[in-house]
Amino acid sequence: MKSDLLLWAQLFNQSSNDILPEQLTDGLLLNTIFEIIDERIDPDDRLCKTVTCVKDRLMNWKIIIQNLRNYYLVSYSSLLSTFF
Repeated sequence: MKSDLLLWAQLFNQSSNDILPEQLTDGLLLNTIFEIIDERIDPDDRLCKTVTCVKDRLMNWKIIIQNLRNYYLVSYSSLLSTFF
């Protein structure tokens, strides 16, 4: 049985291959999905493409969380500015 996150990620998958849970843990797939959602961000060169250790994985997740935070800050500030 697939998790909801795997099913959601499959919506953005251009290939016909199923997404494996391991593909979500390194952060590369989620970063690719986030680049589709928020076109304002540039592809991040700091993202580690070959995750070989926990340090690389954590660095990727840190970048993803920063991008997500910035996305919501910009979205909410523009939404709030329309009300005030």
